[in-house]
Amino acid sequence: MADKTEPKLPSGQVAKWKDQECPTVYANMMGLAMTPFDITVILGEVGDAKPEEVTGIPRVKLLLSPEQASNLAKLLNAALEQYIENNGQLRTGGAVNLDDFKKHLMANRIASKAKIRKL
Repeated sequence: MADKTEPKLPSGQVAKWKDQECPTVYANMMGLAMTPFDITVILGEVGDAKPEEVTGIPRVKLLLSPEQASNLAKLLNAALEQYIENNGQLRTGGAVNLDDFKKHLMANRIASKAKIRKL
């Protein structure tokens, strides 16, 4: 029988999940938000779609500490690398324009600082 190694937390503990009912949520649309204390991930489905706008139907909102958001990014990246190795390249039709997203984040940061100065 092969030795099964499980990933461990920095504390040395192995994370185990209780075997219970957990809701499954399908998402083909997502959004992100940030505060100085957490990162929010909103997962949902495309509702109305027009050439100039898409309306999302939110299904679940995750509030993550920056540390857990970093862990999520690392784990998703590792899972995607394995998925691509097993199944081939991803479709590019739904790819995010990362440069536009970074500009949006910067604009929000500047607006937030300006709002704080006015107070």
